[in-house]
Amino acid sequence: MPVKSDLQGNVVPLSAHERWYVSGGPSPDGTQVAFSIVTGTNNDIWVLELERDVLTRLTTHLADDHDPVWSPDNRSVVFRSERSDNSPNLYLKRIDRPDEIVRLTSSPNRQTPCSFTPDGEILGFTEYAADTGNDVWVLPLDAGSHPQPLIRTPFDEEDPAFSPDGKWLAYESAESGKGEIYVVAIERDGGTVRLAADGTRVQASTDGGRQPRWGPDGRRLFYRTPSALMRVALEAGPPLRPSAPEEIFGAGLLENEELYDFGAIWPDGEHVMLYRRSDENAGESENPIIVVNWFEELRRLAPRTTN
Repeated sequence: MPVKSDLQGNVVPLSAHERWYVSGGPSPDGTQVAFSIVTGTNNDIWVLELERDVLTRLTTHLADDHDPVWSPDNRSVVFRSERSDNSPNLYLKRIDRPDEIVRLTSSPNRQTPCSFTPDGEILGFTEYAADTGNDVWVLPLDAGSHPQPLIRTPFDEEDPAFSPDGKWLAYESAESGKGEIYVVAIERDGGTVRLAADGTRVQASTDGGRQPRWGPDGRRLFYRTPSALMRVALEAGPPLRPSAPEEIFGAGLLENEELYDFGAIWPDGEHVMLYRRSDENAGESENPIIVVNWFEELRRLAPRTTN
C-alpha cells in the first residue's frame, strides 16, 4: 500500500483501495498519483484522484504496463509496455482521451521512462543494450524527432532526472564499481539536449545511490541507498558544490525488511511517497494503516542489543 510521509517519518495511506501497487508517482500539481497496478496476470496503469480517493484505470491491454511518468502539464503519462511486439518501448496516454495511446519509440531494446524537461518538450529515459548495458537517452516530443543517446558508456547509466530549471541532469552510474549519483550540466539546442561544453559533472552520493529525485527548488537532490533515503544540497557554481549527504530516514528502507520502499518525492519537496513492502498480499487480509513516528515504534518492537 503506498503512503505519503513527511521528512520526519510520519506516514498516512494515500488510498483505501487495496491493490498490488508496483510503481508510480504523484502528478506535478500533487492532486493525482499514477500507478502501475497488478491486475489479474498483468500490470496496467491507473490514476488515483487524491481528494475523492477515486481510482481510474487508464490501460486495459494484456501486456504489462509499467513505470508511469507524468508530463509537466499534468495531462499525460508516459509508460513502458510490451504491447506491440514484445519490445518494452515507450507509450504516451492522455488522461482526458481514454481511447488514445501513442507509441513513442520502436526499438528491440528495453526502455524505461524517467523524467521530462520542465517545458515538457523532451523525455529522458533509460535504454538497455547488450554491448553497453543501461544508457541514458532523450526523446524530443515534436513530430518527426527520434531518440538520441545522451550518456552511453561501457558502464550502466540509468534513471536520468532533469532539474527544475532544466540546467542539470542527475543520474545513476556504475562506473566506480557500484551505483552512485552524478549531476552533469546540460545545454539545450532547439529540441535537443546535449552535455554542456564545459564538462561540468560532480558525484553527489558518497557511498552508493539510486533513484535520484530533485526537490522543487532545484537545490536539493534526494536519492536512496539500500538502507536509507538521503538528501544533498547543491550550490550552483562555478563550480557546482554538493554538500555532504544527509540521511532523512533509514531503517524502513532496508532491502530485507518488509517495511517501506522509496517511491517518489512529493511536489512540495517536504513529503515522499513510499510503498509498504506487503503489497503482494493486497486484496487478502491486509487493511490500510497509519503509522505515526514509525521509527520510534520500530525501536520499541526491535530494540538494539549489545554483547
